[in-house]
Amino acid sequence: MPDSPSLLYIIGSPRSGTTMLQILLASHPQVASTVEQTLFQHYAEPWLRGWEVEVDCIENRGWKLGLPILWKKEDLEAVLRDFLARVYARVHENKPEATHLLDKHPGYSLHVRTIKALVPNAKFIHMIRDGRDVACSMRAVHGKMGFTTASISEAGEKWCTFVRGARQAAEFGEDYLEIRYEEFLEGKAGTYARVLDFCGLSHTREWIEATLAANTFEKMKERGASPDPKVKLSEKRYHRGSAGGWREEFTSWDAYRFERAAGTLLRELGYAGQEWWIENDLDRIVQPLRHAFEIRRRHWLPFLQNARALVLGPRQS
Repeated sequence: MPDSPSLLYIIGSPRSGTTMLQILLASHPQVASTVEQTLFQHYAEPWLRGWEVEVDCIENRGWKLGLPILWKKEDLEAVLRDFLARVYARVHENKPEATHLLDKHPGYSLHVRTIKALVPNAKFIHMIRDGRDVACSMRAVHGKMGFTTASISEAGEKWCTFVRGARQAAEFGEDYLEIRYEEFLEGKAGTYARVLDFCGLSHTREWIEATLAANTFEKMKERGASPDPKVKLSEKRYHRGSAGGWREEFTSWDAYRFERAAGTLLRELGYAGQEWWIENDLDRIVQPLRHAFEIRRRHWLPFLQNARALVLGPRQS
C-alpha cells in the first residue's frame, strides 16, 4: 500500500455510533470515504485462512498441493495489497484532493492484525458505547431491518466479542485511539477535535461547530446521511441518539440476561457496578431462578416435542 494517502479505520461494536463518526470524518475536505465495506472479513481474511490450511496440510500431513507449492506468503500478501489499493483508489476518485481515506465496518474489529499487516500505515479509531444501549439498539434495528439480533443475551455476547477484538489494536500504540460514545455526546467539539488531531487533519473551532451543527442525530436521520454523498441510508437504521436509554427499555429480565452475557466487560469499562441489574431484593432471587428454569426448559423441549409426535403423530399443516 502507498504511504499516501493515510488510511483510517473506524472499529467497534455494531450500533456504537461508528456510522455517526464516519459521517463526521467524511465531512472533512481532506477525507474520502464511502459506505461500509467488507474488504477484510469477506475477501482478505478467507484467502489468508485458506493459505494457512494448505500450509498445515503440506507441513504436517505430507500433502503436496495448493498455492504454497508455487508461492511464498509474501506473494499472496502482495496480491491482497494490490486488491486493497485498487479498491481504495476507487474511493479516492470520489474526492481526489483528499489526503486521507476512511474505511469502516464493525467486522473489522475482529481483523485488526490482518489490517495492520496489509496496511502498515493504518490508524484505528475505536468507538465504545455502553453495551446496554448497544443491546437496545440491536433489538430495535433487528425488528425494523432484520440484521443484528433481537436477543439481549446474544447482543451482549456480540458486544463483548467486537469490543475485545477492537481493543487488540491498542498494541499498535500511537496508531490506536479509543473514545467513548457518551464522552462524544457530552463534549462533541472537544472529542471531535481530539479525533481530528489523532488523524492528522487540520481544523478550526468554527469549522467543527458548523460540521456538528449540520450533522445532529435528527438531521442525519432526516436526510438519510451516509459517508458517501451518492448513497442515502434508511431512517430505520436509527434508534436513539442519546445515552442511557436502556434504563427505559430494559426489563429486570433483560438486565439479568445482559449481566450474564457481558457484565464482566461492562464493569471493566467502568459502565456499571457489581449489582447494577438488581432493582430490588426480589430480583436477586427471581431472576437467577428464571434463568435456571429457562435452561432446563430448553434442554427438555426437544424431548417433549419428540414424545408428543410419537403419541399424537406429526402436526397437520
